Parts: sequence; C-alpha cells; structure tokens
Amino acid sequence: SSMKRDPEDALASGSCKQTKVADDVAGAEALVAKLGGPASFLDVALARSAQSTRELVRDLIDDAEKKTEARVAKAEADLRSEMKAAMNPLFNQMKSLQKNQVSAASSSVTTGTAVTGASLHELLFKHLESEGVDNSVMESLRRVLPSVPAGNSHLSQLVKFARDGILHITAVTVSGMSHELEVNSKTLPVGELKSALSIPLGIPADEQVLSFNAETLEDHQNLAGCGLVPGDSTVNVTRVRTKSCLSVQASTSRLQLWDLRGGRHLMTFGEYVDSTQECWPHVDWSGMQALTCVDAPDDSDRQLLKLWDLRTGACKQTCTGHQDVILRLDVNWSSFQAATISRDNTLKIWNFQSGQCVTQLPNSLDMQTRPTEVFCVDWSTGRCLTGAQRALALWNIQTSQHISTFGQHSSVVHRLEVDWTKHQALSVAEDGQIKLWSLHTRRCLRTMVHRSEDIVILHVNWATMRALTAFDMTMKLWNLRTGHCMWTQRDPDTEFYSLDHLDVDWTAMQALCRGEALLKLLNLKTGKSIATIDTVAESTCFAVNWPRMQAATGHERKIKMWNLRTGTCVLEIPVEQPLGKLAIDWTLIHDDFP
Repeated sequence: SSMKRDPEDALASGSCKQTKVADDVAGAEALVAKLGGPASFLDVALARSAQSTRELVRDLIDDAEKKTEARVAKAEADLRSEMKAAMNPLFNQMKSLQKNQVSAASSSVTTGTAVTGASLHELLFKHLESEGVDNSVMESLRRVLPSVPAGNSHLSQLVKFARDGILHITAVTVSGMSHELEVNSKTLPVGELKSALSIPLGIPADEQVLSFNAETLEDHQNLAGCGLVPGDSTVNVTRVRTKSCLSVQASTSRLQLWDLRGGRHLMTFGEYVDSTQECWPHVDWSGMQALTCVDAPDDSDRQLLKLWDLRTGACKQTCTGHQDVILRLDVNWSSFQAATISRDNTLKIWNFQSGQCVTQLPNSLDMQTRPTEVFCVDWSTGRCLTGAQRALALWNIQTSQHISTFGQHSSVVHRLEVDWTKHQALSVAEDGQIKLWSLHTRRCLRTMVHRSEDIVILHVNWATMRALTAFDMTMKLWNLRTGHCMWTQRDPDTEFYSLDHLDVDWTAMQALCRGEALLKLLNLKTGKSIATIDTVAESTCFAVNWPRMQAATGHERKIKMWNLRTGTCVLEIPVEQPLGKLAIDWTLIHDDFP
C-alpha cells in the first residue's frame, strides 16, 4: 500500500532494509570467523538443510519398498489361491470324463460299435464348453491331448484289445528313441500289438522292435508264450528306421528302396524315372517321400512330375503340363513347391501336393531373354535368375514378370550359382568363360576363363569366395575376389563328365572324385591327393557323408559302403541291375556302422 501511495518512498525504504540485512549478515559471518567456524554462515545452513533432506528421502524410499514388497507377496498368494480354486473343478471333471470314456469304450466294443479317439475328445470338449470354460484353456487342452483321426482302425484295435483285460496300457514313458510300456496280455500276437501301437506311439509298425528281457520278439510270437507275466512285465519298444537308401535302376529306370542296416532290398516301384544329373530324384527322408521326373506313358517326349510315398511305393500326386523333356528340377519341401524348366522353353512353378502349376514364365519373349536350361530360385522372396542364350534374366515368379536382362556372354550360359544374401551370381558359358555378377548393379565384377572347353562341374563357397570348376581330367580352384586361379590339377585317373563325379566339403577343404575304379580324396588347399581307394569295379554313381567320412558307391551288381578314413569297404549289398543314382538317409548310418 505504501508503494501505491508513493513508489519512490517505498523503494527508498526497501533499500534501507536491504542494507541493514546485509550489515547483519556480514556481522554474523565476522563473528563465526572469529570463533574459528566456516567462512560463510549461509554455507552452514545450506549443508545442514541438504543433509536432512537426503535422510528424509532415504527413509521415504525404504518405507515405500517395504510396503510394495508386502503388497506383491499378498497379490501373488491371492492369485495362486484363485487359480487353484478355479482349476480344481476342471481337473475333477476331466477325471470323471476319463472314467466314463473307458466305460463307454468297453460297452461299445461289446455291441460292435467303434469308439474313436476323435469322438472321445468331442465328448470332453462339448462338456467343457457347456461348463463355460475359457477358449484359451480349450485351445491349450487341444494341443496337449493326442489327436487320433476319426474311424482309425488302429484305435479300434486298441479298444478291442482293452476288453476283458487282454491288453491294458497303464503308462508310456518316452526317452530318446525308446518307449517303455506295461502290457497285460494273454494271447495277443506281437504283430498285432505293433499295429495297435503305431498311432499312440507315432511309430510305424515296420519300424518297431519289441523286446523282453533283452530278447527280440518276433511278429508271429504270442506275448503269453514269451514268458510275460500279466501286469508285471515290461516290453521295450525301440524305433529302427530301415528304409535308408533310394536308388534308380539304370537299365529299367525304376526306383528301388534298400535297407542298408539289414543289407536287403525292400521294394521296387515306379517306371520311366529320369536319372540324369539335373533331374534325378529329390528325396525328403523326414517325410518319406520323393519327387521325380518321369517319361509320359504315351511314348511322346513329354515328361511329368511324380510324388512318391516311400513307405508304400504308391504315387501320391502327378504334375502334368510340360510338352517336352524336363531339363532341370529344384524342390522346396517346406512350401511343397518345385520349379522345372523344359525344352519347350517354359519354366513352371508347381504345388506338388495339389499337382497344380502355380506360375509359368512366358515363352514368347525374344531369344535373348528366353530361359535356357539353368536357373536358381530364391524361394523366400520369389525371385528367379535364369540363364538366357548369352545373358542372364531376373524374374518375379510370384507375378510371372520379367524384371531385367543383363550381362553378355559369348556363348550359351549353362552353369549358374547365386548367393541371394550377397546379391551375387556366378555364371559359366559353354566356351569356358566364368563371370561374377552384382545383382544390385547388374554389372560384371570380373571374368575368368577355365579353358576353351565346356565346364561340367561348378561348386561355389560364397563364404570364402572360392569356386571349383572341372572338365575332362582338369580341375581349377578360383579366388573370386581377385579372379586368379589358385591351382590347376590334371589327373588322368579321373574324368569329369557329370555332376556325380565330384563332391566337395568346403569346411574341411577337401573333395572326393570318382574315377573309373577308384575314389580319390583331394586337399583343396593344395590340389594334391590325400588318399586313393581302389573300388575294384567301375562305379556308376556315388554319395558322400562328410561329417562321418563315409561314402557309398553303386556298381553293376553291388552297393558298397566305404570308410573314407581307413579306405576300407565296410559293407557290400548285391543288386540285380546296374544302378544309375543313389540317395542315402545318412542320419540312420552311425559311426559304428556296420
């Protein structure tokens, strides 16, 4: 109010008060200094205030943490109690349903009605739905409970065996590849037991070996006659996959399946199978199926794709559409897709499950762009690089669109390798020219020349940027970064006229060459021979398992298994006809085999 009355008097009064406070502070500081204390009275006050503030904050934090821990512990205890209270009725309902299902199974068998695993599950889930069980819980139960197709004969057998105590499975414990189960039986044949257990255990009957007291049980034997005590005996079930080798007869062009462990022929199936180096059968051992190119039955030049079931030898699907011979086949088992290129100048993408052609690259383009016999597919992105007459063509196989044509060779491109991650490609022309390309810029990075000859074999290691080429009796190792030839090896004992004359292990930097009557192991660092194995007779095909240093060779009347470390033949299997190709499931062949 004084400032409103007279601003100048107010300012003068404020200045006088400020001067008096300053004099008082100065006097206090002088007194403190005289007493030997700190030079500033304000510093003391501020230090004491900061210390008390820190102590207060620390106490508050400690108190908050203790209260939070107590609240979390209480919340967890309450949640466990609620979950237990909610799940107990559900578990009791499931136990009750199990008892009802066993009773229903016995009564239905007595009246001749088959009760399937699917119908039992339907009863359970219908009851849970009526009780208002949450959908997420239902989905979890569906994943946990085993599913058996409706009307399955093997489950009907199990229900049949369960009547009158003939067979009672009380427990199944899975450990690795072995299964243990308790069996209560009187007159059940071993063969019927295998058939009944194939679905619950997930092991085909022909891959089961049952044993009791270290004695193998034969299919014709009766469990009661094997010394089994009802309710107290344990039968061990071990899985042994026997179908481990697929071959093509050179003379009859039929597929043959072999058991390498037992050294026996299992079955012959199929007709007119193409066993050329680019189109020979692609095998999926985990799914026990193979995809092959076969000649059409009408004696024309047409070829078809056929999908075979290796368990039964039956044809599962046929893909028809090419009007001429198929020149090359590439398969992607995970997506059930295959790519083929034919002499009719078309490249087709197939869904071999349905037998339908998904995509076809057009064949009406000019000769410069039209695909030749070589291609590489990037299944993850849907891109495809093909060799053209004297160039390379990039395609989108999902839309059948031609993206670009680039490069210039002096002759037809007939070998091609691509690293889609590094966006690089290596092409080989019939005149022996080798070119490294950038797929980003579509430009040639460098050119190498093997010789003025047709290169038959091309192996590339993109990690180390090395390439191995071979033709006739000559091999060359190339440094793709510099374009220099690292070494040249000419060996009169080996002639390279097809892809199955050479196999490479880039990890150990070694290669195996198939000669007229020998196998030769090479050091890729030097190009020198490490070892030579005399196969006695000329081989028509071979396969290699590098991790275990094993090899197999097909001969006119034999299949031979080799230990590459010792150079010895460890197994011979007689065959009736010369073999054109071999495919082996090496996962079944162990270090101690045979």
